[in-house]
Amino acid sequence: VGMVADTLILDSGKRYTNLETHKLTRTLIANAGSNRRVIRFINPATVELSTEDDLERPDMINLNLPTGKLHISLKGPYPPRVSNIKPISPLLRLLPKNMAVDELIIDGRSYSGFNSIKLATLLKETEYKQGRVMKLKNPYNPNVSFHF
Repeated sequence: VGMVADTLILDSGKRYTNLETHKLTRTLIANAGSNRRVIRFINPATVELSTEDDLERPDMINLNLPTGKLHISLKGPYPPRVSNIKPISPLLRLLPKNMAVDELIIDGRSYSGFNSIKLATLLKETEYKQGRVMKLKNPYNPNVSFHF
């Protein structure tokens, strides 16, 4: 008693935080066929609720990008990192901050080895293309390697 569902993670990698009971129930029912659903329960009297910025960084994420502006900020040389995710971003609950972009696939063609400026330009030039995939990796994991 006194515990709350802080974070829900679906097997697709999609994460939800601060879900109201009704939204949590609907999301669980909608994903009943999922092989892996993880709920993190906390005692809010002793642990702060998670925010989008607190999302765990997995070793790797493959994101199917929507068309239009992503509302993310990129920083750094290779590999560029996601330094900010604006509240209006369609990737807000999907993408943890500070993940490094390793590869971008557009029209079946792979792009890698870019810095944040080149990546931002490429994303802007292709923002209305469907089927783009961004492959990100956790730069803090020493066992993760990047394309060059």
